[in-house]
Formats: sequence, C-alpha cells, structure tokens
Amino acid sequence: MASEQTLSNDQKVVLHTHPFSQPGRAVLTFLKINKIPHDVRVVELAKGDNRSDEFLKMNPLGQIPVLDDNGFYLTESHAILRYLAQKYSVDSQWFGKKPTETAKIDEYLGWHSEVFRRNSFLVFGLLFAPSFGLDVDKEYLKFEKANLEANISSLNRRIQESGGFVCGNKMTVADLVAYQEARGFMLLNYDICQYDYLKDWVRKMQQIPELCEVCTPMEKTIKKFKTKGFRADLAKL
Repeated sequence: MASEQTLSNDQKVVLHTHPFSQPGRAVLTFLKINKIPHDVRVVELAKGDNRSDEFLKMNPLGQIPVLDDNGFYLTESHAILRYLAQKYSVDSQWFGKKPTETAKIDEYLGWHSEVFRRNSFLVFGLLFAPSFGLDVDKEYLKFEKANLEANISSLNRRIQESGGFVCGNKMTVADLVAYQEARGFMLLNYDICQYDYLKDWVRKMQQIPELCEVCTPMEKTIKKFKTKGFRADLAKL
C-alpha cells in the first residue's frame, strides 16, 4: 500500500467521531491501514457537540461518524468506507475482486446493520446508563444478551464456513466492521472461548497494529469506568 502523503489540511479528509463509536472505529482503522491522509475531530456527545448548528449542517440527524471531504459530507459508516475505497483506489481485497466476493461482503454488512448493531444497546445499558444514574430494565438486557449470543454464534459459523475470516480466507472491510462491534462486548467480559473459530479470528485481528491503536482510547476509558465502581459484566447478567 502506498505511504501516506504529506498534504495540507484542506486536502485531508476529516472524520468526525468518538472513540466509543463502533462504526467510527471501523472507518478510522480503514483510514490508518490504507494510509489515507486524515484528521480526526472528536465529537463529545455528552456535551451536545452533535447538536450544534455546525454539526447538524453535516448531518441533520446528529449522528456519528461523519466524513468531511473538503465540504462534501457523508454519513453512514459503510457508505463512507466504500467512498474511501473508490476515491483512493485501495487494494481490491477490501470489497472483493469478484462480483461474488463483493456480494458476500455486502451481504454481511447488511446483516451487521440490521441485526448485530442492535446489540450495542448492551454497552449502553451496562456501562453508560449506570454511570449517568439511569435505570435500565434488566429483563430487557437479558433478552438482548440472548440475541447477542445467537448473533455471536452466527458470526462464529460464518467465519468457519468462509475459511477463517468473515467473508473468505483473507481480511476484508467486513472484518474491520465486525471486530469493532465484537470488541465492545469482549470488554464487558463476554466470554468468546466457547467459539473456536471466532476466538482464532480475534487473535488474528489483534495482530493488526492500526486496529489495536484505534481501540486503545476506548479501552482506557472503560478501565476508568471500572475503577469508579461501574462493573459492567455481561457474564453476570
């Protein structure tokens, strides 16, 4: 892959996100691995940054991540990833060389958005809600945990059938997206040891330095939460 160029600020793409945004982390990992010149602007959701007039001009829904490419604003992480891949002509491995490969990646991304992403409520319910003094229905959390277990099992089976990664025998953009989602649950003490293929996949993904770098700020913040007494633990749910 080409080395990152030295560009002026108006030539770099700007990613507006937050370390706790799983989709944002996937995009940032993609930028770093492919050495796409970029800047990051942290959007402090707790302070209402996403409701400012400036931010709402980029995304009226007030959601992250948002990509700013010299005044061209793009939302939805999967659209951002595909845009970056096309604009910067990254290696075809990310979205597939053959139509069948691309189709399987798109299939996973669709499942991820419609199914797997819903489990992110567990992170909010177990970690953030208690820290802000909010009550969350424990029975609903148990219901979501059951859904998570079914989805993790499905992901494990997909990795097994695909040949070691989410959509084949090599890493694609689907792996970046899936890992960032799974990592949040692992930090809440979700035990993946029962899933042999998923466990091996996680080991391979954690050998990617850019991915580990992107996850570090989130991991440090969760440790701070835990030191303050917020023991978010999926295993005890």
